Amino acid sequence: MSALVQRTPILGGSRSAANDGEVALGEFARFLEERTGAWHHLPPLVRAQLRGGKRLRARLLFAIAPATTPAAREFQIRAAAAVELVHAGSLLHDDVVDHAERRRGHCTAHRIYGERFATRAGTLVMTEATLLFAGLPAAARAAFARAARAASHGQLAEIARTADPGLGVRERLQIMDGKTAVIFTLAATLGALLGEATPAAVRASAATGRWFGMLFQLADDVEDLCAPPAALGRAPGSDLRGGIVTLPVVFLVEALGPAGFEAACALARQAEDPAAARRLCALFERAGAFERTRALARRWFGRIEHMLGALPPGPGRRWILDLARQVEQAMVERLERING
Repeated sequence: MSALVQRTPILGGSRSAANDGEVALGEFARFLEERTGAWHHLPPLVRAQLRGGKRLRARLLFAIAPATTPAAREFQIRAAAAVELVHAGSLLHDDVVDHAERRRGHCTAHRIYGERFATRAGTLVMTEATLLFAGLPAAARAAFARAARAASHGQLAEIARTADPGLGVRERLQIMDGKTAVIFTLAATLGALLGEATPAAVRASAATGRWFGMLFQLADDVEDLCAPPAALGRAPGSDLRGGIVTLPVVFLVEALGPAGFEAACALARQAEDPAAARRLCALFERAGAFERTRALARRWFGRIEHMLGALPPGPGRRWILDLARQVEQAMVERLERING
């Protein structure tokens, strides 16, 4: 996803608002370092992964509803650290399950230290996140509990339907909602709850986070199929090689049937060959799968824009809209390059 989302300031607009957003991120980074700094038994690679990434979920949390009191800011910083630790712990586990070789520009932890160590490290990180959530108000704790349950169901559902060309659109959307969008939903919900937003603003914030998460996952699915190896750090088509039936794959199967799925999997297994990688993308384009993907991305961006319209105007709202537009437009541009 790094080729689609650039590292940008958390807030646009006025200098004071932008500075406030960056100050919140700085406080969040120091808080996270303090909480994890005593974990001396974690090797440098794992510690670097905890500090790395774009921290989009934390940025979304701060942008959705800036805190109005010191107490609210303190809660938001704790919540942002917890959300990012949930994400980091899930990545350590996911890399083991997916047999991934690269993460954030480095070899994955399990490739260097073994699956046993990486799994235990992921559990440690997730446990720390749970402890942080325990120090938040009751409504925030309940939101975390619901998100954790939904994320677990989403991950299991995806594994249960591995290499299943019978997976339908509705089922894939449910998986995307559970495994990816739910954490963005949680971040946006916590930002609004802890920023003391109105109940209506909390609902609009949650919906904004959800549709951004869905758009983000869809863009990631496209990136896996179409981005060059230099951008991905691997040959394209790794999801297909791992049996993950993404939404573009579902669209492909609806157009071409099981034979289309088998053809796509065969090309994905050869994707280290640039010619095979090009034929893989061309197959999706000819089947109309990418056109349906583009149309859905535009629709989801429209939903984000609509939900943001229900929130108070401000630089945070503009930042979220600009980020969603960047993700949607970069994905469309990636697909358009397939046709030369």
